Amino acid sequence: MLALDYLFGFLLDWISRGLRMLDRRRIVAKASAWRRISGKTLSAEVRPSGGFSSALWAGEIQYYYVVDGEYHPGLASLLADDEAHAESLTLGWKDREIKVRCSPDDPSNSTLLLEDQDELVAAS
Repeated sequence: MLALDYLFGFLLDWISRGLRMLDRRRIVAKASAWRRISGKTLSAEVRPSGGFSSALWAGEIQYYYVVDGEYHPGLASLLADDEAHAESLTLGWKDREIKVRCSPDDPSNSTLLLEDQDELVAAS
């Protein structure tokens, strides 16, 4: 019975990870055409990413940017295989100048694209 519980949890985590990756690909495809502006990171922390078990982790990058004189906060999650991987993904992000992509239709909608950053600091 315990093996079935473990297998079920693994399958749910695998499905969750796949759905998150597809969602991220969709966001990247859309955001590639958005305006690129300057921003700054506020924090970089490691958190469980809300999977069905503790197998999924993320490095969360909190940032802000200004559009037309208006301050906007943002949050990016870098999915990781485990806690140590998530920690390596967050190294070097705190208090850093970054490039942010924001929607032309809604400047409060934003994302970070790793390929936009002047220097990739996250280890993979």
